[in-house]
Amino acid sequence: MKTNTNVLKEKVSADLNMRKILFETCLTKKEAWNSKIQVEIALDKSGSMPSLYKNGTMQTIVEMLLPFALIFNENKTLPVSTFSDGIQSQAPVSESNLYNYIIDEIITKHPFPLCGGRNFFPVMNRILANHLEENKANGSRLVFLITNGDGYDPEKYRPLLQESAKFNLYWQFIALECSLQRDFLPQNPFSQQCADNTGFLGISLNSSLFHERLYDLLLNKYLLWEKEAKIKGIIPRTSCVA
Repeated sequence: MKTNTNVLKEKVSADLNMRKILFETCLTKKEAWNSKIQVEIALDKSGSMPSLYKNGTMQTIVEMLLPFALIFNENKTLPVSTFSDGIQSQAPVSESNLYNYIIDEIITKHPFPLCGGRNFFPVMNRILANHLEENKANGSRLVFLITNGDGYDPEKYRPLLQESAKFNLYWQFIALECSLQRDFLPQNPFSQQCADNTGFLGISLNSSLFHERLYDLLLNKYLLWEKEAKIKGIIPRTSCVA
């Protein structure tokens, strides 16, 4: 007789298989299988976020984004960082630890502080530095940054966004029940040698995260940047779709 845990694990596996099919359908439709991408995620862990970890929202987000890593990352795992005032590296997500990942790997091993601000610069700076150190010629980096509000340190992250636009790195912000302000972006226009490498997508907590349309939106934003970055020579032509 199956235990409740086994039933839940089977459901997570079945849901993941469905998401992989939806994602692969989008890749085929957009002829994006040949894109050379390294994918990772950064999760807001500030003082306003605990309820979103405990009610399953962040678990669903992780399950939704894992197909990107299963297709594009060589080791089939999804690197994870959490951030508030500082940064924590978490265990990468894989098919084997996807079930209950948020509770087992983050809530249990790295409990929430009593409070915490929301600073984007530290985690973004480390991701950019790692990307450059690991040899950006190995492929572009697609970073999903999941948050429920604006950062408290615009004087730091805006210049970083401006600087990162010279490189083959794309920031995709996913806003949960909030609207990130467009003044989030650098106030000075991007130069001709840069590509606007920042995307925003708002998600309602009541919406279905299964829908193919969501993968369409995420891929559209990335591929539009990839095309511009290719034209401007930021991405070598051999490392992205024609």
